[in-house]
Amino acid sequence: MLLPEHFTKPDDLGLPRPDVIVLQLEIPIPTVMQILRTAKAAGIDVLLNPAPAVELEDEAYQAVTHLSMSLTYSNSIFCFWKESALRKEPD
Repeated sequence: MLLPEHFTKPDDLGLPRPDVIVLQLEIPIPTVMQILRTAKAAGIDVLLNPAPAVELEDEAYQAVTHLSMSLTYSNSIFCFWKESALRKEPD
């Protein structure tokens, strides 16, 4: 099983260091988040295919340099973002 602690250092992402990491959401979300943090800190590009569609923390998208998704998933992700934005609006 892929665990977050397996990806805490840039060298954990592969040697030699990759130019880009391709991720999708079929691995545990805490692991995805750790890979994104480590890749961002190391300056490694990340291509994310957010499938299956789940709500992610805003932090996740700040680390993504390339986003690839189908129309169905883009609609799902848009709904997650819209709901998140509405929850953050002041009264």
